Amino acid sequence: MRNHLTPIQKVGLAPGSVVYTGKKTDRPVEIAIISLLEQGVESRPLSMKDFPLVLPQNGLHWISVQGVHDVQVIEEIGKNFSIDVLILEDIVNVHGRPKFEDGTNYSYVILKEPSFNPEKESIEFNQIGLVIKNNVVLSFKEGYSDIFNKLIERLKIQKNKSKWPNSEKLFHHLLDCIVDHYFLAIATVEARLYQVDTELETRLSKKSLFQKTRRKIFQQLFQVHNIRQQLHQLLHYTIPLNELILNLIQSDYFEEELRPYFNDIRDHVFQINDNIKVLNDQTTSMLEITLSLNSFRLNDVIRTLTIFTAFFMPLTFITSVYGMNFKHMPFLDHPYGFFITLMIMTMILVGLVIFVRRKNWVA
Repeated sequence: MRNHLTPIQKVGLAPGSVVYTGKKTDRPVEIAIISLLEQGVESRPLSMKDFPLVLPQNGLHWISVQGVHDVQVIEEIGKNFSIDVLILEDIVNVHGRPKFEDGTNYSYVILKEPSFNPEKESIEFNQIGLVIKNNVVLSFKEGYSDIFNKLIERLKIQKNKSKWPNSEKLFHHLLDCIVDHYFLAIATVEARLYQVDTELETRLSKKSLFQKTRRKIFQQLFQVHNIRQQLHQLLHYTIPLNELILNLIQSDYFEEELRPYFNDIRDHVFQINDNIKVLNDQTTSMLEITLSLNSFRLNDVIRTLTIFTAFFMPLTFITSVYGMNFKHMPFLDHPYGFFITLMIMTMILVGLVIFVRRKNWVA
């Protein structure tokens, strides 16, 4: 069986089929271990030569895996720590939604880590799987981000062993890092939205319908539309987080004293969802106001052109009448016929102008 399939190609496979569904990459899987032992904090990289890996029963061990595209490596790690194949299937199926599950001696979550891509000017999502089993915590990251670097630094410089986390608290710290990154993603989107809003306001304040100006406005409207799509994608991953954290709080696997900390993360999730909804409403208002102003401005131009057309319609009618090939017509042979006709046309034009001004059809 192939180790890499698209989500559509994966349809119909047997449950427990460990098949990677993300983007192909030649970058090797990076594995590291951080152990909090009696003698201190130990950190070192691992390779497949170190497996099967035997860890001391005392202390805390964090296995960090970056890159889940190599299914053989993931299966070997899963075999070493007796991780069920259904969990491994979720870890390498990077298009799944956030989820939580616990058993008698394990608990795991699947989350999405948001990160801003400055080249594409868009938010990208990498999947992260967290598995806790006894005194071992495993993190499986689809990408190669530095999301946990600050946590690693905190662990390394913490000399007070009484403040070292156990496996459940480390699991909470990792989860908290991931949720906090949603605030960074929202702040980035908000900054981009403010920039586009300022540029739109500047261009809309100019009374211009030139092709260049219209093109710039439509480009910025397209940017607003893209931002709105990214906000919807954020909501797609943050809405299930509320239920996920609630299940963590109600889980019997974690100690009672951790529930306030999980509740704190849940409050963050509520705040994230509220911020996304506010920004989404803002994009909707920007689109509606811009389209309304453009429509109003276009109607204003059409109204002006219509009034000018109305001014010249009677004048055109008179010139058309005198353009007909008849011999007997009023003022045709009169010595002042041309000037009399011009005077009549001028009076009609002045009368129309006075009428339009009194009706307030023009400013």
